[in-house]
Amino acid sequence: AGVSARALQYGFLTHRGMTPMAYLRAVRLDRARDDLAAGQPTVAEVMARWHFHNAARFSAQYRARFGETPGTTRARARGER
Repeated sequence: AGVSARALQYGFLTHRGMTPMAYLRAVRLDRARDDLAAGQPTVAEVMARWHFHNAARFSAQYRARFGETPGTTRARARGER
């Protein structure tokens, strides 16, 4: 980007309201939700595709962002209860 790490961080905070890493995490969580809402085969496969390596941390971050567990999103998409 041609700027220092500090300038990049400041720019993200100013324009996105979050750090670059928080933005990246949000994008990855959004894409994981898209896959789960499409009924992807397993939560583990979605986690691997979007590079989440700790199931407990992924579930906690997912629930904090979307208000439900990844399994709930997937089950609803697949018509399961």
